Amino acid sequence: MRRHLRKAAHTTWTRVRTAPGTWLCLAAVAAHIGATLVSEGILNWAVQHGRTHQAAARTLDVGGGYALSGVAAALTYRITPHWRPPYVGAVFIIYGVPLIAGPDFTDIGHVTAVLIGLACYPLPRGRPRTPNLDTGTESGVRTPS
Repeated sequence: MRRHLRKAAHTTWTRVRTAPGTWLCLAAVAAHIGATLVSEGILNWAVQHGRTHQAAARTLDVGGGYALSGVAAALTYRITPHWRPPYVGAVFIIYGVPLIAGPDFTDIGHVTAVLIGLACYPLPRGRPRTPNLDTGTESGVRTPS
């Protein structure tokens, strides 16, 4: 019985992972839910310890920004390895600068979503990679002759 359940779970996970776009939706949902929980938890802690005004406790943090941040980070693993470090650097600059400039719970949520998106590394594995444009040239792009 256990073996059948394990096989069914593995088969289901494989199908979900390899379905077009499903892994990206899973990364978006994980980033949105996880970042919302972290940012609301930090906001609750700040209100309880007198670090922010009591009215902030009624702030609703609703929107797709956390999901978008997580997807932007998760897409790192679909980019050719040569371009991953600059891409991750750009993502961290885009979401990290506001956190450093004047942190609030939304900025903490966005950075958390980026970290969750980067933690989604196992999801795109097994999917076919986007081929390089052209490996025969230095820039990766061949101009028409």
